[in-house]
Amino acid sequence: TRTSSFCKHPREKNALSSPRTDTPAPVLMIGIVFLLTLYGGSELNAQSVTAGIVQGSVTNLETGEPLEHVNVYLSYTTIGTSTGHGGHFSLSVLRAGAYEIVFSLLGFLPHEERIEVHRGDSLTLSVSLIPTLIETEPVDIISTPDIEWEKSLALFTRAIMGRSNFSRECVLHNPEVISFESRGDTLIARSSHLLRLENRALGYRLHLVMGEFTWNTARNYGHFVVYPYFEDLSAADSEQAQRWASNRERAYRGSIRHFFRSLIDRNTAEQFFNMYSGPLIKLENGQGHRVTDGDFQTEPYETLPLFNVQFPGYIRIEFGEAGMDLSGGDDAHRRKYGLVRPSAPPPRISVIRMTGSAVIVDSS
Repeated sequence: TRTSSFCKHPREKNALSSPRTDTPAPVLMIGIVFLLTLYGGSELNAQSVTAGIVQGSVTNLETGEPLEHVNVYLSYTTIGTSTGHGGHFSLSVLRAGAYEIVFSLLGFLPHEERIEVHRGDSLTLSVSLIPTLIETEPVDIISTPDIEWEKSLALFTRAIMGRSNFSRECVLHNPEVISFESRGDTLIARSSHLLRLENRALGYRLHLVMGEFTWNTARNYGHFVVYPYFEDLSAADSEQAQRWASNRERAYRGSIRHFFRSLIDRNTAEQFFNMYSGPLIKLENGQGHRVTDGDFQTEPYETLPLFNVQFPGYIRIEFGEAGMDLSGGDDAHRRKYGLVRPSAPPPRISVIRMTGSAVIVDSS
């Protein structure tokens, strides 16, 4: 599954960093995760050479008829298009790597598949979408709000957006297309529509296909599978463009993308990350035993800038900026803040568990 927090930073491919809080850190389960450079923006558009082409056609599985206006995009990028006459599409990919290509059209089940694009490649895909029955729910006009739905929406948006300062400027424009189901302590969210979000702090909007969302409300952990497509917002002036660039860099610090990049480079300590392993209950209470970069297995791909990363069980990740004293190992791993910045906030904390065989990280 892919677990992400989209209103922190577009490069946070799988942002598991929780907000600074005194409550136990939320736990997020991750399986095989593709941590690609998700934000095309200036990074991808600055390149003038196309690495490869992905093209093909999309049809209706039941009738065989070509489908027009299907959204086709590479998840976690700004690379996308829609099918035209005959259901055909073509995408120019600017950087070699592994991608998740997504096909989405209202009235059909979304389709996702992993592709690898090598320099000079020309991939041709034939995709058939499965029609699904769209149930039009009656609209009830009521004088009081649906309190349970509002509570579920608040939990859903916290999980998706996070609760950072940047998340406060993140808006979900069409929450009404989400339905919620409670099964004991488990909250399930569903939507057959594209979710539309916008973040004015970071300067992008995104369209989101939701695969699945389950959350344990009692223990505050869960996982979700989502496929976002990013679009740059137009800056009103150079000052706003600079603000967005600065905010994106600040949001990247301490993100899960930052963590895995540091792990591959074997410099998590220098980047102010501290990691602990142990039973979930101990990690939630700030306990556990210290682990280092050497406790993680990283294996590079031969032909692509990717790494397989493996780690066992639960991992607690703490991030603290410069100016903090991050020493003080085994006494329940308490943090003592230095005098360089007396008002320094506590570390940002995440607890993660890998449910698949490996995390696939893009190192470029």
